Amino acid sequence: MARRGQHLIVTIGGHAGDGRKVGDVDFGPSAAQYNENEITLNWYDYLFKGVQNEFAQKPVKIFVMGLNQWRQEDDWPLARACGTKYFLHSQGSANSLGGNGTLSADAPHSESSDHYVYDPSNPVPTTGDRYAAMPSICSRGPRDQQPVEARNDVLVYSAPAFSRDVEVTGPVSVEFYASSSAVDTDFTAKLVDVGTDGFAQNLTEGIIRARYRDSQRMPIC
Repeated sequence: MARRGQHLIVTIGGHAGDGRKVGDVDFGPSAAQYNENEITLNWYDYLFKGVQNEFAQKPVKIFVMGLNQWRQEDDWPLARACGTKYFLHSQGSANSLGGNGTLSADAPHSESSDHYVYDPSNPVPTTGDRYAAMPSICSRGPRDQQPVEARNDVLVYSAPAFSRDVEVTGPVSVEFYASSSAVDTDFTAKLVDVGTDGFAQNLTEGIIRARYRDSQRMPIC
């Protein structure tokens, strides 16, 4: 932990809503146990009154999706976590689910670049989100990404199905190289978990404006 006395709770929902069901996913009865007001009061009781409640135990509490269970930990990121790199591969046509984009732990060698045409009059919609300040425009929480991935202006890189259960817990980042004919453009990346029923659940996403990739205050000319 950064300082002694700090505590961290990683839960589902947040700005996307709370409760047992968020978006299109039911996270089970354990998720419904989270009550932000109650936890806040417990934190103040521990901090100011010395009450030996849940905050007197381990400093990190996380909700593990898939298992749909709460778990307490000693550190964040988890000390036992093993950082893993996955690489983007294709034969130059990773466009949509029908493309040839793949994801694997094998480093790429000589491969073709992928291309897509961005049409500002028909932008890729945001389907599901962590924030969704305007739910009337953007649906909140985890949603099926298959309609978005069917678009030709979306590059899709898929890994083979895992042969065993794999837990992904901790920070996620993507590094890629791109060029554009536009004066400026936004690039987005999304990590999606595809279930055995085909439901493509968005786990996390990021967006960056090309001219502000190094600083949000000083554009690159």
